[in-house]
Amino acid sequence: MDGASLADKIREEMQYEVQEFETEFGRPPGLAMLVLGSDRRAIEYADRAKKEAYKIGMQFGAYLWPSDTGDRELQFLIRELNSHIQYDGISVQTPLPPHLNFEEMVVMIDPAKDVEGQHPLNVGRLFSNLDAMVPPPAAGGLELLLRYNVPLTGKHAVVVGRSRIIGKPIADLLTLADATVTVCHSQTQDLKHYLKDADIVVACAGVPGLIHGDMLKPGAAVLDFGMNRDDEDRMVGDVDWVSTYPLAGAISPTPGGTDPMTIMALLANTIKAARRLNLN
Repeated sequence: MDGASLADKIREEMQYEVQEFETEFGRPPGLAMLVLGSDRRAIEYADRAKKEAYKIGMQFGAYLWPSDTGDRELQFLIRELNSHIQYDGISVQTPLPPHLNFEEMVVMIDPAKDVEGQHPLNVGRLFSNLDAMVPPPAAGGLELLLRYNVPLTGKHAVVVGRSRIIGKPIADLLTLADATVTVCHSQTQDLKHYLKDADIVVACAGVPGLIHGDMLKPGAAVLDFGMNRDDEDRMVGDVDWVSTYPLAGAISPTPGGTDPMTIMALLANTIKAARRLNLN
């Protein structure tokens, strides 16, 4: 499941949506992204998001603030962005510096502009089966499965990981798609027992090479969210590619699988937010 080539197709679709929005409202949708500190992955992600936003004609504002930014300064910036007419989406990258509280920060974001789907209102709406902003990694991963025509209805999906941005939301999305979902995690005993019965495996534990081919049912679809650095500083997934590729019915590579789809989903959320904000 090639997320990079699929992202090319989705980018063309969003270019049309952005042009349509700009014609209707006199400006393109806008995304503001905040990065505090010097975390390498956060900075790389922000740079990629900026490039993709510009490709589709979206306005993008990057706020790269030092790690010693105080919570009052951050709160002031978020309030400013909440009322900023040019920005329809606000994305705050983690990890935050240790002196800043993520829970306190995220509740300050206007839920209508919460394109990361982290505000408690959006989390609650998602788990109540209501229309909500879905965290981009989970939304992008599901889109990858759907666009590659992976059957979901009645299938057994095993999600390995329970994070709030991937594991929990994608488990809920798969349930809504009528899959039967099992969630495994660091305390699960005999992981192989569950994986051997899975038609769909979602790996999002953050453990490089956790899942090997001998743990899978032949023909299973494998969605790998792992973005780990090995000893040679190469990006590797939670799934051992060499042993799983010959067995899987479909598999997403690392990189080039779920990662391009995450950014596409973030931009799609921004367009969705822009339409809602301007039609209300």
